[in-house]
Amino acid sequence: FELFGVEPGLDVEADAVDAGLRRLQLRLHPDRFATAPADQRALAEAASARVNDALGVLRDPLRRADYALALATGETSVLDDETRTASPTLLME
Repeated sequence: FELFGVEPGLDVEADAVDAGLRRLQLRLHPDRFATAPADQRALAEAASARVNDALGVLRDPLRRADYALALATGETSVLDDETRTASPTLLME
């Protein structure tokens, strides 16, 4: 949430996420570092990967809710790391 400049919660404005993505891409996209030293290119690639991961969380309602819950409670994710889905028992609760 913080990376994209949006308020944590279950509902996020797609326009706000897109604006945050554009802002981050202007600063961190690996293409901007094509002629930079290898260590700077590696940092840009790592930052871009982090942005893409965060974007995936914010755009997926289940993953976004899981992350917001983890932030609010301090608990770990309830989603299965491999499938990124919640258990049927949890969904029934």
